[in-house]
Amino acid sequence: MKKTLFRAMAVAAVAMLTLSCSGNKAADAAEGQEAAQELAEGEEAIANPEANAAAVDEMTDGRESVSEDGITTTENDKFYRVDMKVDKLTIIDFNATWCVPCRKFEPVFHQAAAMYKDKVKFVSIDIDKSPLTAESFGIQAVPTIVFISPKGGVKQYVGLEDITPLDKFTELIEQSL
Repeated sequence: MKKTLFRAMAVAAVAMLTLSCSGNKAADAAEGQEAAQELAEGEEAIANPEANAAAVDEMTDGRESVSEDGITTTENDKFYRVDMKVDKLTIIDFNATWCVPCRKFEPVFHQAAAMYKDKVKFVSIDIDKSPLTAESFGIQAVPTIVFISPKGGVKQYVGLEDITPLDKFTELIEQSL
């Protein structure tokens, strides 16, 4: 709750600062209100995870795509949460474009996705494009791989040691199925 209040105050402060520095106050005020609304919607999704599953189609906003090997890439900061319900094993790769170990893991993730795309949902989330999602999962370093079980269990693997090479990663997948 304190974080939500602090974020809302920060957005309001930035909007006010922008208003005082710009010549087009009406346009700047609209931008500030839009940013505050996006933040409020993201915070609401964190606070109400049950609503996530029912509203996923409405919230993707065209910012979610699925590759040929079955990896869902998303910039949607409203859906994926640590306490979400899944119908099959879901593996989320939290990464960043500037992260060298993330790029090293990418081929392993894609190969595993191609092997298990009918049994497992693979999701790739760039922490810079989805900061609220990363915060929801408590991501402090990348790469972090999160396994969400349909039975409700969540496991996190930070770094490459436990998830590479491919045979180690597929062994973790098999154990989780």
